[in-house]
Amino acid sequence: MLTHNWTVGRKLGVAFASVLFLFAGVVLLSVAQINRLQKSSELLRSDGLYKSSLARTAQSAASSQVAALYSLFFLDQRDARIPVYRAIDQNKSKFSQALVELRNANSNPKELAIFDQVQAAREHFEAAAGATYDEIELDPMSAKNVMVNQTVPQLAELEQRLEELATSQNQRVESEIAANGEAGEIAEKLIITFGALATVIAALSSYAITRSIVRPLSSAVQFADDIAQGWLNSTIPKTGDGELKTLLLALDRMRLGIDAREKHISVLAYYDPLTGLPNRTKFHQQLSAKLVGGAAQIHEISVMTMNLNRFKNVNDALGYEAGDALLKEVGKRIQAILENTHGMVARQQADEFSILLPVDSTHYATDIAQQILVAMSEPINIAGQPVDVEASIGIALSPQHGVEPDRLLLCADHAMQAAKLTHSGPVIYDPIHAKGIKDNLTLFSELRNAVEQNEFVLYYQPQLCLKTNTVLRAEVLVSWQHPKRGIVPPDSFIPFAEQTGAIRKISRWVLEHVCILLAAWQQSDVKLGLCVNLSARDLTAPGFLEFVDGLLNKYRIDRTLLSLEITESAAMEDPVQCLHTLKRLRELGMRLSIDDFGTGYSSLSYLKRLPVAEIKIDKSFVLNMDNDADDDKIVRSTIDLGHIMDLEVIAEGVETAASLQCLREYGCDFAQGYFIARPMPVDRFENWLKEQRKST
Repeated sequence: MLTHNWTVGRKLGVAFASVLFLFAGVVLLSVAQINRLQKSSELLRSDGLYKSSLARTAQSAASSQVAALYSLFFLDQRDARIPVYRAIDQNKSKFSQALVELRNANSNPKELAIFDQVQAAREHFEAAAGATYDEIELDPMSAKNVMVNQTVPQLAELEQRLEELATSQNQRVESEIAANGEAGEIAEKLIITFGALATVIAALSSYAITRSIVRPLSSAVQFADDIAQGWLNSTIPKTGDGELKTLLLALDRMRLGIDAREKHISVLAYYDPLTGLPNRTKFHQQLSAKLVGGAAQIHEISVMTMNLNRFKNVNDALGYEAGDALLKEVGKRIQAILENTHGMVARQQADEFSILLPVDSTHYATDIAQQILVAMSEPINIAGQPVDVEASIGIALSPQHGVEPDRLLLCADHAMQAAKLTHSGPVIYDPIHAKGIKDNLTLFSELRNAVEQNEFVLYYQPQLCLKTNTVLRAEVLVSWQHPKRGIVPPDSFIPFAEQTGAIRKISRWVLEHVCILLAAWQQSDVKLGLCVNLSARDLTAPGFLEFVDGLLNKYRIDRTLLSLEITESAAMEDPVQCLHTLKRLRELGMRLSIDDFGTGYSSLSYLKRLPVAEIKIDKSFVLNMDNDADDDKIVRSTIDLGHIMDLEVIAEGVETAASLQCLREYGCDFAQGYFIARPMPVDRFENWLKEQRKST
């Protein structure tokens, strides 16, 4: 169709213009007909009927004049005839006046010719009537002859001419009326025709608009709803050209963009960006899926943990790019061996890999592990230089070593540590491989319930602002108040909690109690910030961002008062995912900090991309800066580096007045350590803070 490729605006414009044109035609025809009728009525009133009336008046005056003339024959006395003469004169005057008006009103040539005949007949009649008047006074009998032979015939002639004039006017009126009737019928037909056409075009336009605009719009709405519901494989509806096609193409581009971003996010969330292998989260999901529903009771599942023995040496000798290339090649070799085993390999962190393998026997799992070690023993060419790699593999089996993902991973890790010590190839997990393994497994079970039993205690260590000598915030430290072992410091259980995944529950418990305290301080007009340490497991935990945002909304605290710290090494476990999570936390209004700065292996190019506001110098450098010139240089250069990067710098581990004074001189922003104050429970910390502010 010609209109198929028309734009929406053009279609609507043509449809409405057509309807308006036809309705305008109806209006114009109606107005023209009304004007014609008005003019015709005026003509009939002022011309035809008026002239006809004048002709009849002249006829009546002439007849009355003759009648009066007849009456003179019956009056013998002159005095008696005088009133009749007056009546005759009045009729003559009336007759003359009517003829004068007729003459002035006539402009039609035909009517003027008849009027000339009337005038001639009048003159003859007037002459005959005058002769009759004269004879009556002299000889009545002779007057009768004149009357009969001249006056009466002339009157008849005059009346005939006047009748012709009146008839002519009547015919003209009737002709005008007939013409008006015909014009009215034509106008009526045209108005009905235009009205019908306007109605038909309006109906067709409505149908066309519904078909070509409303229906495609409905399809576009349905297409958008499909996209909103996540049905990204929906097919774009078919339409013509114009705005609707542009709209649908834009929606389709949006669909493709969302699909690409979701796939990219999925890759970031579940795959290691360096090697392309599944990451810790993906591996944990797959392992959980294999164990759900008691499947492990029917088929054995092997979980392996592999670690490269001299990976740090490669980084130190050849650089981090060489280390990255080595990890990629290791991943490829493991994948090649697992290709026909239905197993999977994931990069857990740094140089540690985990392998999930459905096996029929312990022997099969050991055989696959041995193949992997043989593949690792082949030199790997890195930047033109062959590199010898050794690996250690620990194996844990389900159900004999456990039916929970975290426990199997823990057992495999202990077996891998035993393999590192013995250098005897793959090692199957046995409790004797790790000192105190029984206590650790008990600790693992107890940690799972510690959050629910509310066994953790928070301590607060002040952070002193060196510019104002005031305390603006404090670091939150968590200890475990074990029912049997007493107070367990964080260094004794946090690494174990991170390894088993229990750190996620602990971090959430700490964050909620910190928010409760901040809300209470906020209501009491105490403006003090708190810093909470996060684990790498927290950054990759599903729903962690939503949990933090929900806490801040629930307790309505000033978001700038809550700082989140992550260690440099944790930031490097999964750089892409870590960067993504930290950016989202920063968007939520969090203050972010890099803890233990200087002890990791991150590059400045990566650190400068992190949305952090602060770096914390590790205490290992601060503790000895009074006596070790190298540590002093590291502290000073780290402070300068932080300020160059527009970051605040805090030094932890300040235990002497000399260290504090040096930090002031170097321009350090904050200090934390035993010299300032030890970690304290909340009640002691609040009292200490009051005394400190009074003294300040």
